[in-house]
Amino acid sequence: MVVLKSTLLAEHFVENGDFRATGTNTPDSSIFAATFTESYTIKNLTLKPKFRVDTASDEAFIDKGLEPLSFSSDLQFLN
Repeated sequence: MVVLKSTLLAEHFVENGDFRATGTNTPDSSIFAATFTESYTIKNLTLKPKFRVDTASDEAFIDKGLEPLSFSSDLQFLN
């Protein structure tokens, strides 16, 4: 049996004080991130490819080793 599941995760962070949640050190800056995940299960094998997009109101991703676009995958074997 093949099972297909989809998930969309959206996150929004706003810099509104001394917490520095966005890492920009700029008042009122914000970051929006969205991750789309598909989960394919075939017998005892699950594959989860992920596609993520990050955007920021300021230069949050420059020279910090972060990419605004990323792909990843999880592979799981079940008993």
